[in-house]
Amino acid sequence: MAILIASLGLYGMSTFFAVQHRKEIGIRKVLGESVTGILFLLLKDFIKWVIVANIAAWPIGWWVARKWLQNFVYRDNISPWAFFLAGIITLFIATFSS
Repeated sequence: MAILIASLGLYGMSTFFAVQHRKEIGIRKVLGESVTGILFLLLKDFIKWVIVANIAAWPIGWWVARKWLQNFVYRDNISPWAFFLAGIITLFIATFSS
């Protein structure tokens, strides 16, 4: 359910970026730009904001997880690879849901 709600937010954000660049996309299409080039134009700004959100969320997520794990008798260390993998999955979902 959370992934569905987040994907709807990403869809809204990608629609917002497309509306902002509507005239530029039209001009580029008339001048012969390929669909791949136009998609790269839209994804460039979109992915930048997803990366910024990940970098902002990693320290908060690490702190919250560390505090939560302190309540358990058997503790485990939080691996940085978990955050990196979550960032890659987020980029994948953000790219293909928009």
